[in-house]
Amino acid sequence: MASEVYQKFVKELTEDFPLGDAAADFPALSVPLDDGVQDLIQNALAAVGEAANPLYVEDLLNDCMVRIGNCLSLRDRAYDLEVRAVGDALAYRVEKAALDLQNKSLAVLGPHQGKLLQNAIGLAVGDKVIAPQSLDETAWKELEVLQRGMNAAVTTALGVRKAKASEDGNGSNYSQRFAFVKSLFDLNIVEAYLRCRVCRAGLKEIYKIDLELPAPSPTGYLDKLAKWAQEASDKLDRELDSRSIGNAIFALSSDDEAATDLWLMAKGEYEAGVAARHIPFRLTSSNFERLGMKDVLLRSVRIQARPVDDTKTRVWQAVLALPHNNLTRRIEKFAAAMSSSYQDLAEAETVVRGVHNISPIGQWAIDTLSAKSLTGEPTTKESLKNIYVMLRVSYRPL
Repeated sequence: MASEVYQKFVKELTEDFPLGDAAADFPALSVPLDDGVQDLIQNALAAVGEAANPLYVEDLLNDCMVRIGNCLSLRDRAYDLEVRAVGDALAYRVEKAALDLQNKSLAVLGPHQGKLLQNAIGLAVGDKVIAPQSLDETAWKELEVLQRGMNAAVTTALGVRKAKASEDGNGSNYSQRFAFVKSLFDLNIVEAYLRCRVCRAGLKEIYKIDLELPAPSPTGYLDKLAKWAQEASDKLDRELDSRSIGNAIFALSSDDEAATDLWLMAKGEYEAGVAARHIPFRLTSSNFERLGMKDVLLRSVRIQARPVDDTKTRVWQAVLALPHNNLTRRIEKFAAAMSSSYQDLAEAETVVRGVHNISPIGQWAIDTLSAKSLTGEPTTKESLKNIYVMLRVSYRPL
């Protein structure tokens, strides 16, 4: 109720001083900045769907916090503009009313001003009142001229102030400045929501942080979203603090026909895969538990070849297929350079990135292995004795 009274009051001010569209129900300056954000979000969801990759939930949540911080700062700017605009409009109304009164007084009382002022002026000395001093008609005329000149100056000043409040690009054009702040606010809060929505899915699937995102509401949604993001950030920080970063290295081929936790495939199975240039293998929880790791998440992957002849560096091209990911609902595949010597190639040329937060548990494959190395050696079981899978991971210690 109080907000409606205020909005009506600002609309009345708009009739005298430009605070926005006078034909609107209420001037934009008097309406909460996040008014109508629910419709903006629904339109954005229909247009773009998901806004980002949920696997990068940590960076995504940081981006949400930045955008929400932008919204909070923009809201403060809007508050300041509103206070100054309404203050200027009130001052204009008061000064205009005072000017109108003075002009009317001059028109009505001007011809009699001399006598009125003479009758009103007296000189008191102690308890005695001395009769007013006489003033000739010229003096009163001069005073009237000064009063009219002052009123004319005030009229000009008020006109300039009102004109500047409607002038394009002028600092006194509060309505235009507010509209610009509002446009930035709308962009940021929509993008913040879209990213928070993706974050919510990532937090739940990757870190088991189940925090319900508040549904968009017609007003007051920024506060709800800011509280959600802060709580999500706090929970994620605690989760990351409980984790460690380490390395896990596995050989694909064992020396015999028995696979183990560190040698993932029987020798004959590995050789058949090399011959087919498609080498499937599986990682399980037990492969990592023997290393003291649980709840393992990938950070990067590198595959390294062990040729029979290691007198020179050999490099194969392959496609690395990772386990099916529930968040992206697909098997992620990455082009990979497989070198026999890590030192002879820059890290950026051998490390597969983009695997962030994918679980290593499940079915892998080194696929589309090149028929020859880049130095011309054929891809055979004789030339490619073994392949090592080197993982950089985030994990909870057992």
